[in-house]
Amino acid sequence: QQIFFNRGGTTVAKFDTSSHLVPGADSSYNLGADGTRWANVYATDFKAPDGNTNGFYAGNSDDLHLFHNGSDTYLENDTGNLNFTNKNTNKIIFRTTTSETERVSIQSNGKVTIGDPSGFTPVGLLHLYQATNDPYLYIQKGNAGDSAVDLGGIYFRNSTNSLASIYSRSYDINDGQLVFQTMNAGTISDKMRISNSGDVGINVDTPNSRLAIYDADGHNLTLSSHNWSGEARIGFTG
Repeated sequence: QQIFFNRGGTTVAKFDTSSHLVPGADSSYNLGADGTRWANVYATDFKAPDGNTNGFYAGNSDDLHLFHNGSDTYLENDTGNLNFTNKNTNKIIFRTTTSETERVSIQSNGKVTIGDPSGFTPVGLLHLYQATNDPYLYIQKGNAGDSAVDLGGIYFRNSTNSLASIYSRSYDINDGQLVFQTMNAGTISDKMRISNSGDVGINVDTPNSRLAIYDADGHNLTLSSHNWSGEARIGFTG
């Protein structure tokens, strides 16, 4: 037996034979309205139109999912962009632990702080800040092993090209070097490196002294003085 709620001869809701409270027609009525809202809704689960469970599903095609699988919580989007918008001049904040510690914040001007951003104002677009520890940025290539491979670095670009870079390259698992590149006439190439022993090479791939300089035109080192009446000097001490 069913219980019907009618208005003007039209069924707007009913308790069906399974004791489910359902609308009189699919996707035709709202539960509550603007200005006459329910205070709270208590439910074990919310189901999407396709019957998925274990969370909240929104959209006629089950596009947005917020669910917990028993161990982790997920926010998923199936269609279009997933947008997070704070429509005022305050921050978007990501917190961790039961004490809700602020760990990542995005300012309204797009500047990001990672670490301990609470009460901190970043200077650049990305600012690492820790109140009590030294902030370090690690760049790591997984499974690099013992071979000579590039481990990662930083590139500096204009609207079209990467004009310069700083990257690290391993000799083996215990030895590495730091390489500086710049672009000349559209080609980026190594210009200077610091070896695992601290030797510096300018246009030298394998420096074997504290400073090794190579120039195909023979102008290996030029000293000049900004004061034309003076002299440029280089001193040697033992």
